[in-house]
Amino acid sequence: MPLLLNNEMQYVKYVEKNGDTGVKILLRKNVKFIERDVEDAWKIRLDDAEWDNVILPHDWAVEQPFNECNSSGTGYLPGGTGWYRIHFDLPENMQEKNISVVFEGVYKHAQVWCNQNYLGRWANGYTTFGFDLTGLVRQKENVLAIKVSHEDISDSRWYTGTGIERPVYLHIQEKVHAQEIESKVITLAADRRSAALEISDAIVNNSSSRQVVLIRKYMEGELLLETKREIEAGEEVLICFQKRFPIRSFGRLITRK
Repeated sequence: MPLLLNNEMQYVKYVEKNGDTGVKILLRKNVKFIERDVEDAWKIRLDDAEWDNVILPHDWAVEQPFNECNSSGTGYLPGGTGWYRIHFDLPENMQEKNISVVFEGVYKHAQVWCNQNYLGRWANGYTTFGFDLTGLVRQKENVLAIKVSHEDISDSRWYTGTGIERPVYLHIQEKVHAQEIESKVITLAADRRSAALEISDAIVNNSSSRQVVLIRKYMEGELLLETKREIEAGEEVLICFQKRFPIRSFGRLITRK
């Protein structure tokens, strides 16, 4: 998937090989942070003018003094609880699209609100997660509020960081689209030369009517799957197929027996 990055607007535009287009907007700036728990920090009108200005990704522990009373798993740095408030506007002509927010990693326990609507929580600091924002966002003055808790700091054998320590972006797509973070690959069997994989993708129709969708799945320029499906309004369907792939080592096919 070719990527074009515009550093001024922080847009990542991508084009799938089947012609679908979408926009990813990195949320790096206009971020407020405070290293303590704050009552009602999820409310959209909260005054955060005195909070720190930070740029994402952000690790608040690494700015603290080392102390051997802390855990070696956090590099002898403290954990704690903090809040982030990400302020953002939408580009023009995007409000009719499907809009989601994706966090590539928050260490460790995250709770998320958008415009004071509670979206949910995530309790794994190493995995990507996201939420649908369609219908919750407006053209101007949106606020994502994220509470991050890392109180159980003796939880790792290596330094993890504390906070929103991986990129965050808005994912703007058409109403009929693939759920990117729900793509799955399962290894069914493998030997020295090849592996049998099961690949699945979730396709969702968030439009107001039934849609006939042509679905193509590519990998490294090869068309793996082409199918046509009718998807009802509001329906999500799982597209699943199996294929055996040759095993490569440093880009070269393994041919030994």
